[in-house]
Amino acid sequence: MSQYLTLPFGKYKGLTVSQLKNDLPYVKWLLNQPWLSDKVDPKLQIALQGLLPQEDFTEQSFLEVFRKNYPHTAIEELQEIALDNRRISRLSTDIVSEKIKILKLAKNQISKIEGLERLRNLQLLDLSNNKIAVIENLHYLGKLKQLYLNGNCINKIENMEFLRGIEFLSLGKNKIKVIENLEQLPYLRSIELYPNPLQFITMKSYQFLQANRIRMYLGKSYKKKRGENLRIDEHGQAYKEVDAFIQKFQINILNDARTLNFGKYKNQPFQLLQNDKPYVRWLLDQDWIENKLSLMEIAQLRKSLCAR
Repeated sequence: MSQYLTLPFGKYKGLTVSQLKNDLPYVKWLLNQPWLSDKVDPKLQIALQGLLPQEDFTEQSFLEVFRKNYPHTAIEELQEIALDNRRISRLSTDIVSEKIKILKLAKNQISKIEGLERLRNLQLLDLSNNKIAVIENLHYLGKLKQLYLNGNCINKIENMEFLRGIEFLSLGKNKIKVIENLEQLPYLRSIELYPNPLQFITMKSYQFLQANRIRMYLGKSYKKKRGENLRIDEHGQAYKEVDAFIQKFQINILNDARTLNFGKYKNQPFQLLQNDKPYVRWLLDQDWIENKLSLMEIAQLRKSLCAR
């Protein structure tokens, strides 16, 4: 009876799955969105997949798709490769090229960053709108200047210390709550972090962004409020300076660098935990909590439950 499930949003809101069979391009687009699993029941996803031919779900590596689209071209001959929206599910290992400077793989189904170690001259990498959860395996890309990771499932800004040439970083439409580790990017000039469920910024990142007057871009999805003061760059893109950005989105500056080493907030700031009162209540009821937190930290958690 899955064909009678209804879509809870979008242009076909309220219609059954079977009524979408005349718009398969939309079904394909929908199934490629990284946020879909957060919005719909798994049964609905399976029903949508049932509308498409089985070959649409065959896993394909980057190299497999490259060979199909460039059958008579060696990968080492190209300076730019664009394979957006090709259902690539994984990055192949041992991609070797000294010439590739631009690699665009947006709107695919890639869940892990890997296999880019030998693209030493890469300057622009676009992995936006995929299914990536962790920023990793980029430490060989020292010449990278632009990195697009917007529209993924990333919840932490990390593993950036070797990307010292980065000038622009796009991380909008992820699950990031803490702005951190940006001080590791000395040549950063602009960043896009909207939208994200941002709550905190570390003191080091705040001081770095402020001292270097980093532009905080808002992206195309941002809707300007009446009377709101925005800065516009030479390309017509809207941005704010860091103080205006953190004020607008009510982001708190973290003075305390303590991080947790366990649980759902592992490697996250202690202050972030205090905002999750149901989890704090559960935590304080556990017998083992005194082995994980100091008495002062436990007292702070109890105090946070009393705060409005």
